[in-house]
Amino acid sequence: DYVLRTCDLDALLRKVLRRFAPLFIQKKLRLCYEPVSCPLLTDEKWFSFAVEQILSNAVKYTPNGGTIGLRIREAPSFAKGKGQYSFLVTDSGIGMSEDFIPHLFEPFSRADDVKIHNIQGTGLGLAITQNIVRMMNGTIEVQSRPGTGSIFTVSVPLELQLKEEQEHEELNGLPVLVVD
Repeated sequence: DYVLRTCDLDALLRKVLRRFAPLFIQKKLRLCYEPVSCPLLTDEKWFSFAVEQILSNAVKYTPNGGTIGLRIREAPSFAKGKGQYSFLVTDSGIGMSEDFIPHLFEPFSRADDVKIHNIQGTGLGLAITQNIVRMMNGTIEVQSRPGTGSIFTVSVPLELQLKEEQEHEELNGLPVLVVD
């Protein structure tokens, strides 16, 4: 089920990042996070899952002492009441060849690289993530080169929680006198 609820984007992403804190500490990874606080309507469960899958891969394929970044960009949207958001997850990991990128989202697909043979994974996480992003009417793109890391960009239109609705939420359930 896809259930839209109001959530604060920054609070949601911080919650996801807290789940990865032990791995960041264990691998001595540096996190670069640029917070953006704004209320949105989204399915928190599916949105979190998609971000977690991409972060999980970044952590898996980034060697000890590396860097992982999470940035959010907002672009104008032509749809009323929506914002176009891009989530960029960057890493200083092992990267991947240009030949493998078109196969990245195929189920059970893993690069044939000796560097990853000891890394656990089934090759299903990104296939599922791509389906979730499509369900949200979004796109997912990847830029990568061996030895330089990867950039995953997820772009999705998200419904904005309008200020007028926020201002009047505190009035719910209260008696109101309207004078004309």
